[in-house]
Amino acid sequence: MAPNGSMQVWTGLLLRVHNEAQLVAVLGHEIGHFLRRHTLERMRSVVNTSNALAFIQLAAAGAGVGVVGSVASLVAVAHLTAYSRDQEREADTYGHEYLMKHGYDPREAGRIWDQLMAERDADESEEPQSIFLSSHPLPDERSAVLAAMAEQADPTEKITDLGKDRFDAVFLPHRASFLRDELHLRRYDRFEKLLDLIAKGGRKLGELKFFRAEMHRLRDKPGDLETAQELYDSALNASGAPAETYRSLGQVHQKLGNPSKATVAFNKYLSLKPTAKDAKMIRYMLRTEK
Repeated sequence: MAPNGSMQVWTGLLLRVHNEAQLVAVLGHEIGHFLRRHTLERMRSVVNTSNALAFIQLAAAGAGVGVVGSVASLVAVAHLTAYSRDQEREADTYGHEYLMKHGYDPREAGRIWDQLMAERDADESEEPQSIFLSSHPLPDERSAVLAAMAEQADPTEKITDLGKDRFDAVFLPHRASFLRDELHLRRYDRFEKLLDLIAKGGRKLGELKFFRAEMHRLRDKPGDLETAQELYDSALNASGAPAETYRSLGQVHQKLGNPSKATVAFNKYLSLKPTAKDAKMIRYMLRTEK
């Protein structure tokens, strides 16, 4: 959310909210930042803190106690991050209020953070966050606080609408494109957990199996190619598998030394997508292999 009220919504968010209610919670949070002028307040706080810090460091250097300046720098950083965390907490209340106001289940706000923590915990390279230097409250805190806010809501006002069908009607046609971008980040542990979470929605499971197979094919650890082949075959027996499943299956069969199976898969891909951008390349490859 920019100070002028313009908002950017990234595709990574759209992959991680599973219904309208969760999306509304995030958008309401960002709108809260704008309504409370948090960005402008943060800029003023940075300027004021920087000016005070410069004065302290200059005075400390003149007095020959430079260590005081270093301590002051650490205190200044702690002050700014604590101020930012308080703004985030305030914005979370706006997300909760928007859910209630527009008839969505308020429990969905906390569930977003549960999902993000599941991704975080799946990532073996993830380093623990320091609350001292973090500009946002820790996810565990946000999940617990938002869940408590939902439980304290007036039972007569609590509604369980999620807006999942409406969300899926708009989102699903674009999901494959967003997943492809996410896969290119090569954060495979997080990506696999993300697929697990999305699969709970039960929509276009063949597409999700295809991307799980793509993850194994690209990661290419021992046993990954065999796993990818099984997943491609499984995807083709489920709903929503894209035509590219046959192309990737052909590539895997090539690497596993199954040229005849690769040819069958490539020809099936060409029959489904004769005008694909890589169709000429695949036809040329098939001719040269004969």
